[in-house]
Amino acid sequence: SLFFSSKENNNAPSVLSTMGVLVRRASPHPVVLLGFVSTFALTRYSRGLIMESDSIRLQDSLSKVWLIAAAQHVAIGIGCLLLVGVAVFKLEKDFGRSLKAMVRQKQE
Repeated sequence: SLFFSSKENNNAPSVLSTMGVLVRRASPHPVVLLGFVSTFALTRYSRGLIMESDSIRLQDSLSKVWLIAAAQHVAIGIGCLLLVGVAVFKLEKDFGRSLKAMVRQKQE
């Protein structure tokens, strides 16, 4: 079998090496994964600043301070989305090809 190495055929891939290849192909590029983790941390931190700020209280939800903090939080989220999106399109070639194929198929 292709997946099991035998003593007669030392060139056959082992189960572990085959699984390693499958895991690497199914996992996002390390830069994209770092982008996801960084995005989570940044947006969580930004949300924490809004929720835990002494100057922003629940009854002030439409105050100028709250609106500025909310706009900063949204801007951080949009910036993270754009950066991760660029990383995905540059580093995840299969994703880009799949997305283009779906768009082409929908247009037909």
